Amino acid sequence: MKATFFILALFWATISFAQFQSLKQLKSDYLANEKNDYEVLFAHFNKTKFLPGEDLWLTVYANSSHTGTPRQLTSNALLSIYNVDNQSVLSNYQIYIENGTGSSFVKLNKAIFKPGKYVAVISTQYLKNFNSNYSYTQELEILSNEKIAVAEPTKTIKPKIFIQDFPEGGHLLKNTANVVALKANYDNGSPVKNYTAVLVNKSKDTLLHFKSNQLGTSKFNFVPQEGQYTIHIKTENGASYKHNLSIVKTIGINLTINTMPQNYTAIQVNTNKTSYDKIKNKPFYLLIHKDGKLFSQEFRFEDGRNNLEIRIPKKALPSGVNTATVFNHQFEPILERLFYNSFGVNRIPLQAKVKEDLLDSLKVEITSSKHIDTLAQMSISVLPIASEAYEPAHSIISANVLKPYVRGHLDQPSYYFNPDISSRKREYLIDLLLCTQGWRKIDWNQLGAKNLKYAAENGFTIKGKLLNHNERRKTTIFLKTPGFSQVFDVNANGEFIAENIYVQDSAKVSLGTVNERSEKLKKPKITARILPVKVKNTAFKNYQWKSNDAIDQGSPDFSLKNLNNSIFSTEELDSIVIQAKKARREKPRRFNDVIYTEDINQNHVLVTNFIRSKGYLVKQNIGKLVILSNIRKNISGKGDRQVLLIIDNFQVRDPETADLYLNQLFMEDIEYIAFNKQGSSFGVTGFNGIIKIKTKLDYRERKRSNDLFYEYVSNNGYHPAKEFYRPPFKDFLNPLFKKYGAIEWVDQLILDKNKQKANFLIENTWNRKVNLFIEGISSDGKFISEIIELNTLPTNNE
Repeated sequence: MKATFFILALFWATISFAQFQSLKQLKSDYLANEKNDYEVLFAHFNKTKFLPGEDLWLTVYANSSHTGTPRQLTSNALLSIYNVDNQSVLSNYQIYIENGTGSSFVKLNKAIFKPGKYVAVISTQYLKNFNSNYSYTQELEILSNEKIAVAEPTKTIKPKIFIQDFPEGGHLLKNTANVVALKANYDNGSPVKNYTAVLVNKSKDTLLHFKSNQLGTSKFNFVPQEGQYTIHIKTENGASYKHNLSIVKTIGINLTINTMPQNYTAIQVNTNKTSYDKIKNKPFYLLIHKDGKLFSQEFRFEDGRNNLEIRIPKKALPSGVNTATVFNHQFEPILERLFYNSFGVNRIPLQAKVKEDLLDSLKVEITSSKHIDTLAQMSISVLPIASEAYEPAHSIISANVLKPYVRGHLDQPSYYFNPDISSRKREYLIDLLLCTQGWRKIDWNQLGAKNLKYAAENGFTIKGKLLNHNERRKTTIFLKTPGFSQVFDVNANGEFIAENIYVQDSAKVSLGTVNERSEKLKKPKITARILPVKVKNTAFKNYQWKSNDAIDQGSPDFSLKNLNNSIFSTEELDSIVIQAKKARREKPRRFNDVIYTEDINQNHVLVTNFIRSKGYLVKQNIGKLVILSNIRKNISGKGDRQVLLIIDNFQVRDPETADLYLNQLFMEDIEYIAFNKQGSSFGVTGFNGIIKIKTKLDYRERKRSNDLFYEYVSNNGYHPAKEFYRPPFKDFLNPLFKKYGAIEWVDQLILDKNKQKANFLIENTWNRKVNLFIEGISSDGKFISEIIELNTLPTNNE
C-alpha cells in the first residue's frame, strides 16, 4: 500500500520544529551557510574563433543566485585570458557592470595573441569567498595562416571510454524498484553518443535492453537481487565495452523523483521488508533546498507500508535545479538527488526582420511575441549563415540554470534549452543529466555562517595626500576623469580618499584644489594612487581543455593562406585616401544626423546653443549641465529624460563633468557633432538618445596643457566598450568571410517594454541570410536566448 502526502502550501524555513531541536539546528545552520548571495556570471562573446587582425567584443551578465534577476551589488567584473600552457596573457581586465550588465573590448595584439587556443575567465573579487568555482569560462582560438590540420581517424586502436552508473538517491537497494542513470564518455571528455546497452545478471541472463541519447546518457529501471550486475555497451562504431554496476545493498531506503507531471513533483521513498523491520516508526526528514530556500517534511514507514510518496506543487518550489536530501532519525544525510523545476524559468521569444534597406546598411527590427512587463536588454552577434566562428560554452539560460549545479564539463548545454524541443523532452533530458551528478556541493558536516574575506567591489578608490596643505584653511579636492567627476574634502593632515570612483584604465586623472576663501581652482602638489593595485594573474589551474576532435579542427581542404589577399591592408587603405579629392571623413556609425562644422555657417558660437537649436533642452545651474530629450518620457511616463553625451569617445555621465567639458566649448573647436534621438542600440544609458562630439586635435592639445590640475595616467581601471569594427574585407561573399568573418556586434540593445520592439543597424554585406545570436535578460529575470536566421531582404512596413 502506498501513502500519499499532497502538500497544499509550503513555508520556507519558517515552520517551527520545536519538538525536533536537532532538525531546527540543522535548518538554522543551512540557512546561515547559504545566506550569502553571489553572482552567477555569463559572458556573450561576439565570436570564439578569430582571424589574425580581428579583435574581441563581449558583454557580461551578472545575476543574483538568490533572486535570478540582474545583480546590483558588484560593479567590477574581471576578465583574464590564459594560453594552452595555462599561463596568463591578459590579467584582471576590469569591466564595468551597471544594473547587472557590462560590455568591453579587447585588442588582440598579434605579439601577444599568437595563433592557438586560449581560455577567457570572467570572475569577481567577491566570488573568491566561495569554494566552488563560479567563474565563467569560454575557450577562444586565434586561427593560423597555415592550413588547418586534421587528425587522421585512428582505426587500429580501440578508444578508451569511462562508464559511470548513478543509482537514484546514491545506491542500489535489494528487492526494491531502482532507477539507474548511466553516463559514458571517451577519455577526451566527449560523450559516447547513441550507444546500445544490455543489463545482465551474475548468471549472464539478459534482463533488459536500452540505449543512450546523443549526450551519452541513459536510464533504466529494475529490481535487483543479490549478486553482481553488468552493463554491456556497443558504440555506433561497433566497439564493445562492459561495466559492473554498483554493489546492491540489502538494508536501507532509496529515492525516486518524477518531475514529469505538469503541476507537481512526486518524490517517492522506498524500502524493502528486511529494512522495514529495522526502521519502522522511526522519523526521517526530507529537505528540499536551493540557494538559501528550504522546505522540510517528516515521514515514517509504518502500518506495514514500505512506499511513501510526497507531492509538492511546482509553483511552491524555487525555479531551476533543486536538491532533495533525506536525513535519518539521527539527522545524518543518507540520500540525495538533484531535480529540475521548470516552473518560473521563463524566456522571452523574439522575432527579427529587416525593416529597411539603406544600401550600405540594413535596419533590423527585433520584436517580442510575448508581452514583456519590464525593461530587457540584450547583446547580438551577427554572423554569416555558414559561420564556424561561434561556439559558445553556454547560453545565458544554461549558464544560470544548470552551470552552478552541475559538476565538470557539460556537453552541449544550450541544447537543453533549444526552443525547438518540446517542454516534456526538455524535462526528461535535464532530469537525466541531473541523475548523473551524485551528491550536491554542500558538506552537511561543515554548515554554518561563512566569514567573507572579500567584499563586493564597486568602482575604484583614489587615495592621496596634499603636500602643500594649510591646515588652517579648509580645502576641497575636485577630481575629474573621463566619464566621472567628484568633489571631496581634505582632512587636517592633508589626506583624502575618494571611493566608488569610475576610472578608465590608462586614462587621465585630474585633481585640483578649491580654497574656501577664493573658491578658485588651483593646481596642487599632490601624491595619489588608485586602489586596488592591479595584480598579475598566476597560472590557471585545473582547467580541462576541450578535446581536439575532427569537428574542432575544420575542413581538411580549407586554408587561411589567402587571408592577406582577402583583406585590405593598411597601405591600401592609405592609398585610397590619398587618391581621393577630399580626405575621408570619420563617420560615426549608428548616428543618423551628423553635422560637420566645416559645412555650416557659424551662427552658433557655443556648442550648447547649437544643441538647443536641434530641439534639445540644455539646463545649466551653478556648475552643472544636463541635456534632456524633448521627445522621450521616462518609464513612468512623466518628465523628460537625460541624453547620453559622448565627447571624444568618453561617456560624460554626471552634470558637473558635462559642465566642465561642454560649457565653454565652441563650435570652431569641434570636427563634428552627431545625433541619435532613439539611442536604442547603445543600451540602457542611451535610452533617451545620444549626442556624440569629436573635438579637433589642436583643441585637445590645448586642453592637455591645462595648468589648473595635477594630472597623471591611471594604472588600473575599467576598459569600456568600443564601437564595433572589423578588418575591411574585399569580398563579403568569399568562403573565408562566410566561415570566419563578422558582420556586426551590438553590445547592449534595449527592448522597449512599451513598444515591445527594438531597432539596430547592420552593414549590408550582400549575404542574403545571416544569423543573429542573441543573449540577454529582463529586469525581472526572464531570459533572452535566440538564434534567428534573418533574411536580409527588407519586409514591407505593416
